Amino acid sequence: TEDELKERYMGCEDLVQQLMPYCQRKRDENPAWSTAEILRKVARAVHSKAWGQSPDEIDWIVEKVASGLGWPSPGAGNSAPS
Repeated sequence: TEDELKERYMGCEDLVQQLMPYCQRKRDENPAWSTAEILRKVARAVHSKAWGQSPDEIDWIVEKVASGLGWPSPGAGNSAPS
């Protein structure tokens, strides 16, 4: 339903807002890590938490985090857990 879709969007957007400062902190703490590596680690972590996001939602979240931080996009499907 439209309400369910809105709820999922809001949950994903909330996660984006929480992950942006986390990713920036990880970048500051680990300057040798590439932004792509940080985003992959975050995608794996979100997937492993079983918070209910689909792979497409995780890709969207990672894309939004990258965009919000001004980092290069990891590309669709590249943030999926491996």
